[in-house]
Amino acid sequence: MRTLAVLTSAAVLASLTTAVTALPAAAADDFVPSKTLTRSSWGYTDLGTPNNGHANPDSDAFIGTWTDRRWHRTRSYFTFDVAEFRGKNVLTAAVAAKETEADDCSRRAVELWRTEPYRGQSWLRQPKELELLGSAGKPATGCLVENVSFDVSASIKAAVARGDKTFTVALRVPAKFEHDPRYHRHFANDVKLAVTYNTPPSTPTALTTTGALGCDTTAPGKRLNPIALNDVSSVIPQANFADADAGDKISARFAVWPVASPADRRELVAEVHEGRAYTYLRNNELNEVTYAWQVRGEDGTDVSAWSQTCYFTVDRTPPAKPGAVGDVYYQSEFGYKGAPGTPGTFTFDVNGSDDVVEFEYTVSPYGAADPKRVPVGPDGKATVTWTPTAASNHYLYVTSIDKVGMRSQTGGYSFYVRENRPDVWSNVYPRGEYATPEGGVGRPGVFTFTPGIPNVVEYTYRLNDGATQTVPAGADGKASVTLAPTAGGWNTLFVANKSASGELSIPHEYRFRVDDTPTVTHDGGDVIAIGTDVNLSFSPKAAGVTAYEWQVGWGGEFTRIAADAEGKASVTWRALTTGHSSVRVRSISGDAAPTLERQVSLWVDSAEPTVERTGAEKAGETGQLAFGTIMRNPVSYTYWTDEDATRRTVPADAGRASVPWTPVLSGDHFVWVFATNAAGVNTGTRAHNLLVENKPVITSEFYGQNDRGRYPGKITFTAQQPNVKEFVYSLNYGPQVVVPAGPDGKAEFVWTPPRESESYQWVVFSRDTEGRSSRNEYHSFSVYSHPRITSTDFPEYDTGGAVGVEGTFTFHPNSFDVESYEYTISNWDEEFRGTVTAAADDTGVLRWTPTTSGYHDISVRHRSSDGQTSLTRYYTFFVAGPEDE
Repeated sequence: MRTLAVLTSAAVLASLTTAVTALPAAAADDFVPSKTLTRSSWGYTDLGTPNNGHANPDSDAFIGTWTDRRWHRTRSYFTFDVAEFRGKNVLTAAVAAKETEADDCSRRAVELWRTEPYRGQSWLRQPKELELLGSAGKPATGCLVENVSFDVSASIKAAVARGDKTFTVALRVPAKFEHDPRYHRHFANDVKLAVTYNTPPSTPTALTTTGALGCDTTAPGKRLNPIALNDVSSVIPQANFADADAGDKISARFAVWPVASPADRRELVAEVHEGRAYTYLRNNELNEVTYAWQVRGEDGTDVSAWSQTCYFTVDRTPPAKPGAVGDVYYQSEFGYKGAPGTPGTFTFDVNGSDDVVEFEYTVSPYGAADPKRVPVGPDGKATVTWTPTAASNHYLYVTSIDKVGMRSQTGGYSFYVRENRPDVWSNVYPRGEYATPEGGVGRPGVFTFTPGIPNVVEYTYRLNDGATQTVPAGADGKASVTLAPTAGGWNTLFVANKSASGELSIPHEYRFRVDDTPTVTHDGGDVIAIGTDVNLSFSPKAAGVTAYEWQVGWGGEFTRIAADAEGKASVTWRALTTGHSSVRVRSISGDAAPTLERQVSLWVDSAEPTVERTGAEKAGETGQLAFGTIMRNPVSYTYWTDEDATRRTVPADAGRASVPWTPVLSGDHFVWVFATNAAGVNTGTRAHNLLVENKPVITSEFYGQNDRGRYPGKITFTAQQPNVKEFVYSLNYGPQVVVPAGPDGKAEFVWTPPRESESYQWVVFSRDTEGRSSRNEYHSFSVYSHPRITSTDFPEYDTGGAVGVEGTFTFHPNSFDVESYEYTISNWDEEFRGTVTAAADDTGVLRWTPTTSGYHDISVRHRSSDGQTSLTRYYTFFVAGPEDE
């Protein structure tokens, strides 16, 4: 498809008011090239000068009969160069002319003819008229037509198809009116030809079936397995595309079909990006047959020719699992035939598959690792040689790979490589990374050899690149040698054993480390404060140490210092960077290479000062700030606060300092402080948060603790915020209530707990005269308004009283203004209800005689003079029966 554009020719055609035929329009999303041609030459013939031609005159173009001092009858000819449209598809074409003069506005008749080329001919030899292209009569309005337009699309198409280089048209008055002067008209001589056209895309090139695979132009083409081709498991045909029309947007139409079934052809459209397009032929859409494909370009108007045809064959059948046999290391539970250093061969077989190109194999005691490949021979086999370096269980893994990259199941077998090398051990120089303190350069150690084969008679050994030596085996087959390593770091002892029959193993490589790195000590302690001068002491472990090289960190240059007569040295390092610092030290003995490095990790703390506050708990109250740090010998502290950004420096006294501090406002405050030592090194700066409390204090004569009854009580709010204007409180997150503060910063009022709840929470904050609010203070408590019950006759959760014996319950209020108590006594079979009038002290007494023994429950609530009832109190007791007496 194409990009929508404003077309010059379309604009011209739209303005031509007398076009004879409607021109076809391009699709809305097509970009259609256009060009407006100005006539390359023009002229006219005149009956008034019958033998003379008029080529390219500097005048208007005349048509029809007119007079000046003689009679004239004229026809005007215009020639356009159209050779540039060869090979293009002309879509529309129109000739446009502008009328400039008319003898009679009520008379108008104009014809446009295609003629033979005009080359200055006269009236008597004027060009032959070949076809009438269009005519125009009187316009609907007006006299002169600004743009007279004639559709010449078909004629231009034919001219381009014939290969004409020029196109000539004639403007004239029709023959039947040509003698009538009233039809005479003038036209501007710059007649134009507006053409819209399209250049078909070029035939696609650079075809590839997938990736670097080119185009196989004969069947069956390459064998491909889409699963193994790429991550999207697809065959991806691709091609290059071009179009001569700048701005054309090309799409690619790929066609693919099974060679054996052309009727199953599919076509897929893809975008062309930067001159190339591709499509996906997905694995699940392809059968295991031979396919053909081709492609063409499309620009929304025209299409290119189809490309050449490419072929490929889908092959998803993996090869058979290969066979494998070995001559020395064959499949066996105990493969004692081979040993480390003894070579053997493995032969692989394609096992009947005809398209295998190579084998992938690995031999490993740890699983398939470090695979290698070997090509398949003409006989379908391949042989490789392998020599073990270690004794243990091994596994041979082998896989067949065919032409399309399909892999078979893995074949192979397990086998055992017996150990025939001696074992080596040393207490002073154990195998591996660990180096004992007893070892060192020039320090002897005993190495014991234990046989790896029967009847060992001797051992050969070599330390690093030294000379090979021999030691006889003892009666037990063992031998010991004493060696003193001459080099620090990693050393390797090579030991082989030989039997009485002449069997000689490959050497056992015994690697051990000789520690010759210097000893490093320091006086900095576990944590070193920034700015501390740390003394580092170096002691040798290598012989003849003459110097040390050291540095802190990585990537820098080592600094060399000389060792004393004892091979020792010391340096002073100033800790200026916080965090982990690695001190790296190596020793040097004369002209020998440096030893391995000793690395000592030191932690440098930023030593940010601590801040301790004394007093200044409220705004306007003066207190002290005390500073301390773990930095050694600080000489001063520099501090500033959020209320005063001025930096002030105070001297340290015995490592500490203190300053007065008076917060102006309450709330959160910050103080920043760092310390400095005599060398000018600063500690880190720490921001300390200091809270100057401003939330109000809530006090109450009754409601400061739980278990209070529902009585009126005085509540007092006391401000800790300066210039308090008012307090705002809410109860159980209900509506906010504002109470004014007195001159003393307090507010007092009497509050009676409502009956709706037993649990209460006050949320209170203060607000100063500038509208700033303090932090919230919370005060939670419970109010129990249900009455209390006591009885010596019927104790709660205990046995008392007796059937038929009157006892007493006393009801105590947990509220004020109690008028009566309502009670219910129940057991399994009966229930007693009643009311007891409250006495002057708000208590009530119930006298009751039980009629049955066993468990009883009593529930009581009191009623006040306003008719409101309290919550209910429940009380359980046990009435004694005869069996309880």
